[in-house]
Amino acid sequence: MKKCALVLAFLGLISQNSFAEAIAGSGLGVLTCAEITRMHNQDDTEVYTLIWAQGYMSGANVERLVRRENTRDLGAVSRSGQRAFLLNYCDRHPLERYWVAVKGLMDSLPEHQLAK
Repeated sequence: MKKCALVLAFLGLISQNSFAEAIAGSGLGVLTCAEITRMHNQDDTEVYTLIWAQGYMSGANVERLVRRENTRDLGAVSRSGQRAFLLNYCDRHPLERYWVAVKGLMDSLPEHQLAK
């Protein structure tokens, strides 16, 4: 029941933010870092935010592959290291969107050269 309530709360926040301004995205990434930080200690929120981040980074890497560009090594930093980076970023930039924090994490990862 708690998980259902958590998901409904996410959907409510996402809906409010999506209609408040034009955003070319949806999901947890459109929330501000302050909202993510505030929700972080609730039930499984930490798991969901990291899953969203990994999905975003995986999708960005697929786009890079399609364009025949170098990708980022998503395994270069442990999950706990990724979580720490994101929480630290959000603590320092509470008004920034969560997707910007995730992009910052991805940009900090080493590049993986494509085979020519």
